[in-house]
Amino acid sequence: MKPHSSIQASSATRSTPTAVPPATRSAPAEPEADPLASNHALQAWILASILLVAFCLRILHLGSWSYWVDEAWTIIDARTLTLTSKSYPLFYALERATFDLLGISHTTARLVPALVGAASCVALFPWFRRFSGLPGAWVGLLMLAVSPWHIYWSQTARYYVVLLLFQTAALYFLYVGILDDRPRRTVLAALLALTAFFIHFSAATFVGVAAAFLFYWTGRKRTVRQMRPRHLIPLVALLLVFGGFFLFWLIPRLQRNPWGDNPLELLAKLVFFLTPGVAALALVGLVLAWREDRNKAVFLALSAGVPFLFVVLLSPLKDANTRYLFATLPSYLALAAIPITALWRHLQGSRLLLVGAVVMALIAPSLQEDYVYFTSGHGNREPWHDALSFVRSRLGEGERVLAMNRALKFYMIGPERATRAQMARPKIEVRELEEGGPVWILVRRRVVVESLRQATGGKVGGKEPPANRIVDRWLPAHAALIREFPAEFGLKDRTVQIYYYRPPGKPPT
Repeated sequence: MKPHSSIQASSATRSTPTAVPPATRSAPAEPEADPLASNHALQAWILASILLVAFCLRILHLGSWSYWVDEAWTIIDARTLTLTSKSYPLFYALERATFDLLGISHTTARLVPALVGAASCVALFPWFRRFSGLPGAWVGLLMLAVSPWHIYWSQTARYYVVLLLFQTAALYFLYVGILDDRPRRTVLAALLALTAFFIHFSAATFVGVAAAFLFYWTGRKRTVRQMRPRHLIPLVALLLVFGGFFLFWLIPRLQRNPWGDNPLELLAKLVFFLTPGVAALALVGLVLAWREDRNKAVFLALSAGVPFLFVVLLSPLKDANTRYLFATLPSYLALAAIPITALWRHLQGSRLLLVGAVVMALIAPSLQEDYVYFTSGHGNREPWHDALSFVRSRLGEGERVLAMNRALKFYMIGPERATRAQMARPKIEVRELEEGGPVWILVRRRVVVESLRQATGGKVGGKEPPANRIVDRWLPAHAALIREFPAEFGLKDRTVQIYYYRPPGKPPT
């Protein structure tokens, strides 16, 4: 198969074992005639359209969703400069600057991820162009723009979208630096990886990808002479920084994690977030890439596989779930876009119609998930804000609100005042409820349902349920269900129930 860009032509030339003079290696190959690549106006219109779609999907209802508890941690850490924000300062510095400029609100807390998430759907065009070709690169960007996984983290006051952008950019320049023999690109890759590391430590997987690819590259060449020291020096320095962090900071703080997923659970969740169609097409893309350019196939496989192995090893010791795999999304999408380009090149006549039908079938599940997310799913969060506003509008004299959830407690304390010390899980005893005054109780419906199920079966796993679950089971029998605020997203039920309890003998207010 002929290379179809100047970069790929250069890469294909250097992938042969024949030694190439330095002057020839550094000179770019003449670009092959490609109507899609040469039509810059078409590229500009397509990228602008994708950017518009991405921006609209990430701004839509941005300030409507209630805070997830981890978003509360973000606001507290950015506002009070805790150990967490000092350890990973870059994202929290952006959040703090936003709060100082615009104040604290649902919208301002999520503004940085939303803007970065939308911009990444165009900024990663070189990544998709290099690995997927045209028109697959545009399809990859479109899949990223409508991805429910990417939209959710773009609308969440956490650092994962920013991490994805920097980590993917670092991997891109690493590949370009090595394959095109451009040491300055390798240095830039190391700087971007270091920047990503100060966003979250999971960016250290960059070193694993780099080391594995260099091992493959030098093994295929059967010599390290073509690997200039200027390629290795920044990567070795980065390894020392990351290694020191893990040895002296992270590992001493690790302990047994009861919520860790096993590899099969992680894989099942990853396929769910990617959608089965994208996951299946990524496997096809890996096979096609292996046949066309093994360097590309190996690099994308490592970019996706090394972080997965990292999470598998870390999961028993830390709550490292699929969130730590989110940054691998561009690798899977680049693989999934490769068959689109291959299909376009091999079809004739009505290929626009056929490829368009394949793309629509590919993104249809994501669009369906997006519709549920924005309508009945309440942004995949519990509607604490709406439920609390309802209760406060009916709160009588002497009545109080019971915060059984940390996110609800964050609302009650106030985003401008809450601290980590105040966010401890509340311990509630039935006796305190029966001896106190009237109380409004807000709770997740699935917690009550699960508690009732456990109550009918007695002990669960030979253990008594936690103390707060006793209250949950007690609620339907002794308190009145006033209202529900529904939020259902797929198999996740995040509906909030409001109960009202007046102890026996207590006069109404």
